[in-house]
Amino acid sequence: MTVIKTTINIDEKVWEEFKRAVNSKYGGSRNLSKIVEEAIRNYNVVSMLRGSAKELGIEITELPSSSEVEAKRPTVDEGSAKVIRGMRDEREARVLGQ
Repeated sequence: MTVIKTTINIDEKVWEEFKRAVNSKYGGSRNLSKIVEEAIRNYNVVSMLRGSAKELGIEITELPSSSEVEAKRPTVDEGSAKVIRGMRDEREARVLGQ
């Protein structure tokens, strides 16, 4: 793995709070780069999915795009509000013995 050095601009208060949190959790900020990299990895959903799949022994060659996921999303005949209303009405009838 190649490591790069980079410069980023972060609000000073946010950075200080982050460093305090790292100091509190790890007892120091010696591994600050490692913690920032971990935070970036956790933000990167594709990386998380690949890591989870690897832990489960699943081989992933290609992940679908957001538009592909949306296009294949199942549809329903009635809205959730109508279904919930029906469930509430059924429960009311059971509770009140009607």
